[in-house]
Amino acid sequence: KATVSVLYCNTHLMSRYLFLFSAAVVLSAGNAHADEVAAVRGLIGRLLPGFEGSFNLDLWDAGKCGGGKQQCFGYSASGGVASLGGTSGVELSMALNHYLKYVANCSVSWKGTGGDSIHLTPPLPDSAPVHIDREHQYHYYANVVTFSYSFVWYTFEDWVREIDWMALNGVNLPLAYTGQEKIYQKVYTSMGVSSEELLNGFFPGPAFLAWGRGQNLMAWGGPLPQEWVDAQWELQRRILPLMREFGMKPILPAFQGNVPVQFVQLFPSANVSRVGTCPTPDSNKYGCAAWLDVLDPLFNRTADLFLQTLIADFGTDHFYAADGTFSTAPPPWYPPPPPLPSPPPPPP
Repeated sequence: KATVSVLYCNTHLMSRYLFLFSAAVVLSAGNAHADEVAAVRGLIGRLLPGFEGSFNLDLWDAGKCGGGKQQCFGYSASGGVASLGGTSGVELSMALNHYLKYVANCSVSWKGTGGDSIHLTPPLPDSAPVHIDREHQYHYYANVVTFSYSFVWYTFEDWVREIDWMALNGVNLPLAYTGQEKIYQKVYTSMGVSSEELLNGFFPGPAFLAWGRGQNLMAWGGPLPQEWVDAQWELQRRILPLMREFGMKPILPAFQGNVPVQFVQLFPSANVSRVGTCPTPDSNKYGCAAWLDVLDPLFNRTADLFLQTLIADFGTDHFYAADGTFSTAPPPWYPPPPPLPSPPPPPP
């Protein structure tokens, strides 16, 4: 077995605990250096068609970095050719972006913030040597709710553009939450919940998945079509190799305790709580999501099964995110807070 740790925990679901998951299967997601150079060449072809032959790429050893740093990049340019160096595909991409921005006066940005401003004509402008050591080894990007706000609508072409942007801006630890509903479906059906119950009563619609994953919402905006679940799983299996080709280490979701309400009947001895109160049929259907206590033995069993399935389908770089409940109420086992003291009487 391999022991893998959760990268971060959000809100009070996990704030009491630092816990480890054990997974029986570990698939290597290692990248050959040649893949990283090829990924950057592909980026140059997409971003600067016609200039593919104007850039030399050199993948550095970390010994090139100063002060014991692990990540660094640099470049120089003369005679219409720019030489880029870096300790990974991401660092090479950063060298490209830095050269374009500070030497060639170009800008690469999201469409919503103005898009690209690239007006290059041969030959490439000259540049004295530049070397930059990066202060930190890991550079994180994305938010769990962005995968509902924006990323659920992305095509693979959109993801190629997004991953190129990540590489150009030095991201080497991106959140990768796409396609996880298929993993939950495989796990929960193996534990006795039907696919129909999951699609019609557990998973929210695409725009609300972050709140279903965050355990305070069920089924809202659904039902979730099986074709969509399958397509997102397939999309993730295309996204992850592209991230890894640049030398990125995608952060995959870990099991965090959100379970279908059917667990209450399937596992009557487990400590499964409903988040919040359910005074109306609608709140019982859409709110009051079921939440499995992290100290319950069923949590470890479910977490192991989830990670084994996840790794078998997506591989692993050994980084996982567990995003806690979005509920504003305290966990059911917390004692109620003491009442506030009465305010002092007003002065006479």
